[in-house]
Amino acid sequence: MVIPDVKHAFITKNDATKGDDIGVENASETAILKALNSVRVMQFKKEEVFSKDILFKHQLIGMPGASQRREKLGEILGIGYCNGKQILKRLNGYGITMTAFKEAIKEIKDND
Repeated sequence: MVIPDVKHAFITKNDATKGDDIGVENASETAILKALNSVRVMQFKKEEVFSKDILFKHQLIGMPGASQRREKLGEILGIGYCNGKQILKRLNGYGITMTAFKEAIKEIKDND
């Protein structure tokens, strides 16, 4: 990594969309502040807490509706939307705990 301790803030696609244009310039002040309050730092020494099996068990990959569940998970955890491969990297790379993950999964299930 070129820049150590770089911070990542994610804005949801809905919050960054204006008409057909998607970009941070379209986000409201509230959406930007929410993203900055959920900032993440990539861990250099990753702890492999999450696996494909866990993602599959919680219907985040390989199932109908997995994309929508990943989008909700990314929003709740402040790690943004990503595909199945990338979400595994972000969960492990940003130091998301299993407790935080399970709470987010519960919230997704409760709101379905």
